[in-house]
Amino acid sequence: MKKQLVMTCSSLFFASAMAAPNDLDRLSQDLNIMGTVLNTSLSQTIKDSKTKVKSIETTYLKAQGVVFSINTGHKMRIPGTGFLGELGVDLGFDLDSPESLREFIYLGKGFDAENDAEDLEVAEPVSLRERLHELQLERHDISYEKREVVRRQRDIEFELKRADADRKKELQAELAKLDQALEKILAEQQELEAKTAKVRQEKARRLEQRKAQKDAARTRFLSSLEANLVDTFCRYGSGLNALANDEKVNVIVEGLGHSEHRGEKASSDRIYVFSVKDIQSCVNGKVKPESLLDKAIVYSF
Repeated sequence: MKKQLVMTCSSLFFASAMAAPNDLDRLSQDLNIMGTVLNTSLSQTIKDSKTKVKSIETTYLKAQGVVFSINTGHKMRIPGTGFLGELGVDLGFDLDSPESLREFIYLGKGFDAENDAEDLEVAEPVSLRERLHELQLERHDISYEKREVVRRQRDIEFELKRADADRKKELQAELAKLDQALEKILAEQQELEAKTAKVRQEKARRLEQRKAQKDAARTRFLSSLEANLVDTFCRYGSGLNALANDEKVNVIVEGLGHSEHRGEKASSDRIYVFSVKDIQSCVNGKVKPESLLDKAIVYSF
């Protein structure tokens, strides 16, 4: 009897050990199918947005749940922004310069030319960055002229102490001309500072306008994605039956989060955590799609 019990326990252990890979294989197939359904559903229902669902990757964490990673082509960094930008580091790239953006596309391979084509367009033939560069060169020239005039004034004042009467008249006449030249330079410098401030204000206005447009587009895209996401879960969530009720369905939308603690320009992901139990309740009609979204944990990281 004892020998038979040992054999029975051994058989059950062997059977469970053999069943685990088969269960994971079946789960992998089910989750891949669900990923394909999500990809098809989200790609077809968000046609009017420049942001597109490029692909969806699926990962299963045992005893925790499934992770669907949605690639929208927005997982990127712009050099000179974020932490380095806050420190004032200029890496030679600028959002107002098409040439710089094209160079970044070539070097970084992270820029989505289809989604961000508007960043390659400027209203004027000369970009604001180039205009600021020109003004900086003018400021440099004026500063040089000012230094030369001031240096010559000091030389004349020193020479006046030892000059005779005739030479003093010549030096005083030259000094009067230098005073006029310096006055003109100071006026030009003041005018140039005003032009520079105006260009910088226009640049800041355009960047703020572009940010507002992108934020609005992001909000519209996420709103549409969320509605279609929960609708897909409620309609086709039976494909997740292989998951345990206490497991989670995690959805990561790459690059479309908003993380204040990492800086306004820091790139982050939008993360949704659904309960398998809540999804099955929605499949059975006990929970509405909008309620399913309310029950989810949503955050950026």
